[in-house]
Amino acid sequence: MNQDPRAGLSDERAVAGLSRRQLLAAMTAVGATGGFVGVSTGASLFDRERLDGRFVAGIVDLGIAHSVNGGNEQFTDGSTVSLDLGELEPGSENGGHADLRLVLPDTGNDAAPNNPAYPWFRPSCIDTSGGLVDDLQVTLRYVDCATGDVGAVVFSWGSLREFVETFREGFALDGRSRPNRTPGNQACLDDTVCLRLDYHLASDFEGEGTAQVDIDFVATQCRNHTGEENPFAGSPGRLCDEPPEEEPDYKGISYIEVWTEVEGVCKPLGKLELDSRLVDQCAPLVAPGDGDPANDPDIGDSFVRPGRYSLPDDLPASGPCTDTGYDIRITATATKDGGTETTAVAFELLNDDGTAGPDLCTVVIKGGSGTTVYDGDDLDGNATAGLLYAPEGGR
Repeated sequence: MNQDPRAGLSDERAVAGLSRRQLLAAMTAVGATGGFVGVSTGASLFDRERLDGRFVAGIVDLGIAHSVNGGNEQFTDGSTVSLDLGELEPGSENGGHADLRLVLPDTGNDAAPNNPAYPWFRPSCIDTSGGLVDDLQVTLRYVDCATGDVGAVVFSWGSLREFVETFREGFALDGRSRPNRTPGNQACLDDTVCLRLDYHLASDFEGEGTAQVDIDFVATQCRNHTGEENPFAGSPGRLCDEPPEEEPDYKGISYIEVWTEVEGVCKPLGKLELDSRLVDQCAPLVAPGDGDPANDPDIGDSFVRPGRYSLPDDLPASGPCTDTGYDIRITATATKDGGTETTAVAFELLNDDGTAGPDLCTVVIKGGSGTTVYDGDDLDGNATAGLLYAPEGGR
């Protein structure tokens, strides 16, 4: 697979609410959401991600830090970057820039260290009107993380529409900030890579318009891939003139049932109930967060936050539950209703000492009155190969 030399970026762009003299632009990445698990950086690292209904093994989310026009640097939650580009007037002299740092944060666990990975991104047009997508001009370049000196051009000046059309199939960035690398010929990201996105509104822009562009960022582990495998293959981003797809309405998760193979037979190992009683009966919170109480493990009725939890055999109606001797480390979640109800989880099975647990053979996710059974390509050794969703509404 060859890549267009005008390529590569690591954040997302939502542009909204503009007139001839004013534009409010924001960039928002779509993907799995969850709490921070990095340490010093405060960025997020997830092990797997679900991409448009496809499950891709060995996926990690990048930690991304960003700032706009030299402002305070902010860290993303998972793969989400929100950049407020401020007010814009037509003309290149009135533009601005956004700085981004791509990192693979320290996991804080020597037994499960982070691994070098190939970073990829894919934009989609979510909502557009007026002429903005053709008049907002952008360019992307690698920069020196220490000095800020501009380096290789990844995407030369072009419209927002051209940017989306160039990269909607997915694009591989280079871990050494080199341009025009074909998949399989790019370097792994094992240190920080920095990018700069410059933008301005065309000088002849008039009228009003809105646009929102979402950009997914993921990385594939170098130890599991050659760099040629595009995690977005078969799921291109939406063009600027395509109507939005209706999102499925998933139920909130009632429980996560874990099955492993015992003497050649796939048998249930334990069940993590998303139930507020679990805290008192099973003491499920077994690992602290990153020091920020908002990121500590937490569980409740149809809700769970990324973190490590003891895996009980079941939740009895009353009295204490029995620990199986294994833990679940939830690495990513999807939620609805303002983040109060969890609809999907990605996780790995651990032994009590934190080492990798046995391979999964089946995972059952209950939501509402139904269940969804995952096996085969949905699983990757002792971990899920992406987010596993509860049944859709009405099922």
